[in-house]
Amino acid sequence: MENFAAHARDAISMTPEEIIQILCGLPDMASLATYVNGDTSSRWAFSTVSSRIIHSVLSKEVQTDVLPEAYAVIKARELANNGNIEQPISREATEEFWEEYFLVRKQPQNLTLQEGCDIAELHLIVRSWAYYFLGVTLPLIFDLDDDSDVGSDRSFQLGILPELPEFLDVHVLPRLQQAFYRYEVYRTIFGNPRRLPIPAYEQAYLFDYFAPWENEQLTCIYECLLRAVTPCVNVMIKHDIRWARNITSHTQLGDEEFIQPILARDL
Repeated sequence: MENFAAHARDAISMTPEEIIQILCGLPDMASLATYVNGDTSSRWAFSTVSSRIIHSVLSKEVQTDVLPEAYAVIKARELANNGNIEQPISREATEEFWEEYFLVRKQPQNLTLQEGCDIAELHLIVRSWAYYFLGVTLPLIFDLDDDSDVGSDRSFQLGILPELPEFLDVHVLPRLQQAFYRYEVYRTIFGNPRRLPIPAYEQAYLFDYFAPWENEQLTCIYECLLRAVTPCVNVMIKHDIRWARNITSHTQLGDEEFIQPILARDL
């Protein structure tokens, strides 16, 4: 706080160009929001080139490769929030959404400060899930030590993200994160708990926008989340008598009628 106050005082004597350079050099969106909301000079300088500053700071937290999918999640949430929880999002609105954000992948333009902060916060969650997924799958593919921290339950719960081999960090991790973002879009559009299971015909045009292997990735993400959630649900059922009294058996892999509403919640 003392450093921030000192910078705020110094900002009074700075030129707008100098303030813009400082804002572009901030390490994360949370710091940017603090500066912009806490200092009049910073707020004015930010307003003149906000898009440039947001992209400069956001690129330090989120890889450019996954920004289109991350932005699509934010817009999917806006679309879902504009509807009625009792009714599905109209097919016309959904088709317009897919055409806008998935027919051609493109970098988001003119992000607002709130959208940038939302994307940065969401990416922390997606990145953690991606590490968890790697921890589940890598031992099946490579001969890893049992003591490896990559994606282990302990590292996932504590938010520890260990360093990955270069080929995973550069090539595999971004694609995996894209898949989690697509799953979150899918869940947001179709995940109304009052309308599960989802009719197959309503999903058909969604899957047409993606290659077969990309649709298979959604299935893999679903299986990963199912395996992560099921033990937690079993423990909750075991210790919450009021919740469990009408449930005759614990949730197991494949009990989708019970587990789907849980997986329909956001990541």
